Amino acid sequence: MGGIIGGAVGGLTVLVVVVVVVAVVMKRRKNSGSEDPKPSSSHPRRPVLEKPGKAPKPVGSAAPPSTVPEPTTLVRENNSAEGSHDQHTDNTYENTAKLSPVASRPLLIPQLHSIISAEISTFQKDSFKEEFLLIKAPALPCKIGRLPENVKRNRFKNIIAADETRVKLKVDEYDSDYVNANFIQDYHGQQRYIACQGPNDATLEDMWRLIHDSGTSTIVMLTNPVEATKKNAGVGRTGTFIGLDILIDEGKTTTAGGQDGTVDVMKCVYNMRLNRTQMVQTHEQYSFLYEIVAEALDCGDTSIVCSQFPETLARGQRSVLEEQFRMVNAATASSKPRQLISPNAVSKENVEKNRDETVLPTERNCVFLPYISDSHNGYINAVYCDGYQNRRGFIVTQTPLTDTAEDFWHMTVDNKCPVIVYLNDCLNEKVYWPTNGGEKFQFGKLSIENTYSQEILNMETGSGVETELMCTHGHTSHEVTLLEVKIGDGRLLSTNQLTALCNKLEKYTTAGHPPITIQCLNGSRLSGILVIAMNLYLRARMEQEVDVVLEVKLARRSRPQFIADSESFDLLYEFVSSYLSDFNDYSNFR
Repeated sequence: MGGIIGGAVGGLTVLVVVVVVVAVVMKRRKNSGSEDPKPSSSHPRRPVLEKPGKAPKPVGSAAPPSTVPEPTTLVRENNSAEGSHDQHTDNTYENTAKLSPVASRPLLIPQLHSIISAEISTFQKDSFKEEFLLIKAPALPCKIGRLPENVKRNRFKNIIAADETRVKLKVDEYDSDYVNANFIQDYHGQQRYIACQGPNDATLEDMWRLIHDSGTSTIVMLTNPVEATKKNAGVGRTGTFIGLDILIDEGKTTTAGGQDGTVDVMKCVYNMRLNRTQMVQTHEQYSFLYEIVAEALDCGDTSIVCSQFPETLARGQRSVLEEQFRMVNAATASSKPRQLISPNAVSKENVEKNRDETVLPTERNCVFLPYISDSHNGYINAVYCDGYQNRRGFIVTQTPLTDTAEDFWHMTVDNKCPVIVYLNDCLNEKVYWPTNGGEKFQFGKLSIENTYSQEILNMETGSGVETELMCTHGHTSHEVTLLEVKIGDGRLLSTNQLTALCNKLEKYTTAGHPPITIQCLNGSRLSGILVIAMNLYLRARMEQEVDVVLEVKLARRSRPQFIADSESFDLLYEFVSSYLSDFNDYSNFR
């Protein structure tokens, strides 16, 4: 879902040694506690404002940590707002909200995808902004956090832990029970979460006191281990994550008994802000919350533990895969309007640079070329895709045309790509690199020299060629390995080919590594299979879990045309099954 910026370098480095880092898509806990009354059967399409009144007092909000009824989930984050972030000068998080009506918009779950599609189509990047701006919770008293001895414990002067819901630390030999953290209620009114700012050198010990005193069972760290700036308010991504969990719970609770369930994103955000100011900080986060809740409720939990994969897949395999492919298409359809085609892709001067007019780069993920010459305008039909461990871990592109080969090589050098995987599904295409040892191709001021090549003949993986190339531009040189996999016209990759490629590419997928370039004829059909297979492979190794549905959804955010048919979707399952079968009784995945 995107890089997260911020964090005190020293504090976070220590914290990450023992912290549990979890994904946004989490395993669902069993519901507990009393249920709220189900929403009314009336579901207005536009927001409504309930009558103003005194904000309800959160359950047990002033209780010390020792009285928390159940294990708590601690959520901390790094935000990426711009500007100065010194606690005495920052105005980014100013809370100017005054007492206002409660915003509410309960929606039937089956309506969510159509409402989201309509909102995005109408407002594009500003979708749900009008609704978001209607949510104004009352200002929360924060007297304790503003005391002289506690000021240093706040990263921002306007994000202070509210008095009524703040987490109180045990004092013992310490001089204060204050920490910038608040209890947040779940859908049933229970104190299930703690939202807090990220620690710095002055509050690192307080963070561990918080974890110890509150009996926290899970830490969700919405940040990178080491960050360049200090932006840890604990309200933006933290609020979005907690809101997701609350709304999924609401959807499942209101669906019980076979009824059409409801979710109320507006009211959820409003209620969180009664516990901690500015939870869900931007309209982009608010819009994302709508989309991810719709996806989660439509698809449910589709992850499979590796040791249980054979029996899970065996239960009505054909019907299971057909239903999952339907769910994937339904879940990603509502976000398609947001996947705006890059205007450069359809401009008159660039239209001939695209092999397939239906496979064009999206504006958000398109790759931009460095300046080459006045005759090149920076466009190339290529997109960044996220890897399992590395944001923008892949560049996916079409096989270069004669007129775009120079652009391709400049893109490779500019992104410092260590390896190119050429999935050759059209064997009659003209090669764009020197195939013989010592041979050199010249593209303007950029030269590509073949320093070594060998043919790969393997009964399991088929034939191919591995070539070492030296790219030289002026005084700058860059080495790259090109792996050509000869597949043939119209064919898909085999499971053995996918496994061999994943084994070969794994060393290039660590965090911070430059992107791997993957290409096929149209930059979608085979490339998408390999990108997703690579992420499935890595998750199986790291987490002992796989989730084909999730990986397809995530990959389609970069290239909506990925996995366009059920044959490709089925192949991903066949690959996982084949890969896992190489381990004796799945002993490595228990």
